[in-house]
Amino acid sequence: MKLRPSRAIFCLVLVLMVSTVLGGLFGGQVRATTKGEEDVDNSLKLFSNLLGLVEENYATEVDSDKAVYGAIDGMLRTLDPHSKFFDPKAFSSLREDQRGKYYGLGITVTTRFGKVTVVSPPFLGSPAEKVGLRVGDVISHVNGEPTQGMDLNEVVSKLKGPRGTSVKIRVVRPGTEEAIEMAVIRDEIAKFTISNAFMLRQRVGYIKLDSFAETTGAELRDALRKLDETRRRTKRSNKPSASQKLNAENHFPLVLLINAQSASASEIVAGAIQDHDRGLIVGQTSFGKGLVQSVYPLSKNAGLALTTQKWYTPSGRLIQRDYSQISQFDYYNHRETTPAKHDDIKHSDIGRLVYGGGGITPDYLVEEPKSNSFQTLMVSRFAFYTFVRDFLAKHPPIESSFQVSDALLGEFKQHLTKRGIQFSEKDFQDNKDYLKRLIRYEVVYNRFGVSEAARVLLEGDPQVLKAIDLIPEARDLASKARRQIADRK
Repeated sequence: MKLRPSRAIFCLVLVLMVSTVLGGLFGGQVRATTKGEEDVDNSLKLFSNLLGLVEENYATEVDSDKAVYGAIDGMLRTLDPHSKFFDPKAFSSLREDQRGKYYGLGITVTTRFGKVTVVSPPFLGSPAEKVGLRVGDVISHVNGEPTQGMDLNEVVSKLKGPRGTSVKIRVVRPGTEEAIEMAVIRDEIAKFTISNAFMLRQRVGYIKLDSFAETTGAELRDALRKLDETRRRTKRSNKPSASQKLNAENHFPLVLLINAQSASASEIVAGAIQDHDRGLIVGQTSFGKGLVQSVYPLSKNAGLALTTQKWYTPSGRLIQRDYSQISQFDYYNHRETTPAKHDDIKHSDIGRLVYGGGGITPDYLVEEPKSNSFQTLMVSRFAFYTFVRDFLAKHPPIESSFQVSDALLGEFKQHLTKRGIQFSEKDFQDNKDYLKRLIRYEVVYNRFGVSEAARVLLEGDPQVLKAIDLIPEARDLASKARRQIADRK
């Protein structure tokens, strides 16, 4: 992903999260590539005979499509962890992710305490905005069917549908006694890969990139432009200053945050930036997914993502983590079982050591903070949720600048006692900053949505704070790289 020219002259903290975008082109022919056509024919006959025996003699009726799909999955698992078969429903979802659009309502929902809840403001001009859906609304029924206990993906699937069709939902709104019945007309909705872009501090921008799609480049350019406009509005001087020439590229310092779930396209981008000394990488070693999948549409609207290449960074580092000696379960769930191999050593453009063979190793390792026992207790007993629910019922108007006072923290302590949640005074005092941040997060979450609430959590995030501290070093690094390029010309 190339950063296009911009007038943005500020510091940028860019977060690259997990990305499941598949490389390659759509289309192509699926051809047998085994040792010989006779072997293929014999294998297909064996499978056909086996399927026939199962369908004819199994104790209950067999879903043939489901059986064949399962067999295909089993075959692909013998190849690598990322070659994958998609049934029609999953393949349709994949195409939506890659194209960056779908037909639906234009809301983001999640399951909160067993209830399907709207967690971000409806997209501008979306069907959800037109009918007045809000953050905090609970969708209790879809087309008359209760959502309680329903898998979230199934709920989302029911909300989506052909453009121009109607879906009936029942909404339970906090503070409103009776449920609200709505009929929403589905429309085309853009799927954004950038979930957050704002000024973290004066002259420090923050962009969170959740995934990659065809629209990501344009989204990033738009986010940079908007952040630059925000920056210029915050300047103390209003005196206009004309530039003698346009910037040839973005020259602002860059720090990327990655973690153990940053994968695929995230690692390709992070590796290129590190190899070319364009910015510093902070966080945890990334997942290590460097296999390229080409996508083939199949009959019955199914699809196949088949590994056809391996990704290397510009310096020649292999991104893919070794999966030959572990199970697929451990590969996906226990990243630490196959740490990066530091014997795969390369050099960046200006000669820095960089490592391959198991994801992207950050320039500065900063672990994500772990919760202590008191913090775990607060979350497990839903203490913040119940306290803020009662608080907001008594205080409807809340400003986005809301802060938690010591007096309100005292009320929270009384709330814990009233609910019978046992804790020590020492634990309470030792975690005051944490308590204030989480209470404020819950208030902002309920009143302004998940994007605004994310800012609250970043205020105490050690990885973000480290990234901000490293801005001057990132500036010097990029300057050295540019000078070296200039010297070569």
